[in-house]
Amino acid sequence: MAIVTPFMMFLILAIFEMGQVFYAYLAIVNTARDGTIYASLNPIVTTTCPDPIPPVGTSGYGSMTHECKKFAERLSADVVAASLDTNLLTIARPISTTVPGYSNITVTLSYKLSTFSSGMSMPFFGRMGLPNFYDLRYSLGMLVRYGP
Repeated sequence: MAIVTPFMMFLILAIFEMGQVFYAYLAIVNTARDGTIYASLNPIVTTTCPDPIPPVGTSGYGSMTHECKKFAERLSADVVAASLDTNLLTIARPISTTVPGYSNITVTLSYKLSTFSSGMSMPFFGRMGLPNFYDLRYSLGMLVRYGP
């Protein structure tokens, strides 16, 4: 029992950690989907927004256009709804690519996730291969729905 218990505790810790990572990743995927839908309906955000888009409430946020503010607010609201920190979210300016016959908009998000075990370390074993932070990234493209 004394030999198996530390390994079982590590296994349980790893399962909880991967659960947090998976939850945050799904939240980022859903946020990117929502942002891509908004950008496909308002393709002007590909040219008027700064890169990266500043978080809501910062000094750079106030100088953005109305469409960019709504885009940032929409994505931030999705992240807040998932109980994640908006300051750790990086929103890249949506990219528009034009191929003969259609226009495509791609939204890219990244999130720096710190889990409950990020500051923990076991004696002699350290972090046992678990990173301190997880850099979650997701990109999603969609056709422009009502573009020029």
